[in-house]
Amino acid sequence: MKKLLILVILVGIFVAGFFMWNQRSSFLPVAEGMRVYTNHGVSFSYPTHYFLEEKVSENAKRTHYSIILTEDTEENKAVREGRAPGREGPTAITIDVFQNDLDHLTAEEWIKHVSSSNYSLSVDSILTPRRVGTISGFAYRWSGLYEAKAVVVANDSFLYAFTATYLTPNDVILKDFEGILESVKFN
Repeated sequence: MKKLLILVILVGIFVAGFFMWNQRSSFLPVAEGMRVYTNHGVSFSYPTHYFLEEKVSENAKRTHYSIILTEDTEENKAVREGRAPGREGPTAITIDVFQNDLDHLTAEEWIKHVSSSNYSLSVDSILTPRRVGTISGFAYRWSGLYEAKAVVVANDSFLYAFTATYLTPNDVILKDFEGILESVKFN
């Protein structure tokens, strides 16, 4: 009986330690001026001068989540919430999360064959290997209403497309985008 009690206690300590190790990111302090987002299998830190909105698009076959970070100004909020006169939306950092457990697309397949990637608008058609968190994928640029940098990674469950739109290569949004990419953890 005594050995069984000791075994139960040891297993309990092991399970608690394993749980705390897996959840260690929630115990890390958030840097001042930063917020943390966690959902849809991904977590990242982002500066407090952005406001975040989430959108869900579902069809009969796939689920698609959009996490949109826009500079936190009254004008941008009014545009994003539909309270401003018609005009183009502001530059933004967008994280699109696409269900990938049916097709199991690689990042490269998705970039080259799915129109949502905007790869057809690529300025040079160059795919550069890029790692985000623990997943390898590719980075590329495209040009539309705004210039854009995109990074796509995929696993068996989700495909993640990180995109920053900007006006000039010196825009702060690009520095913030790199900081977000560096902070990404996949759950």
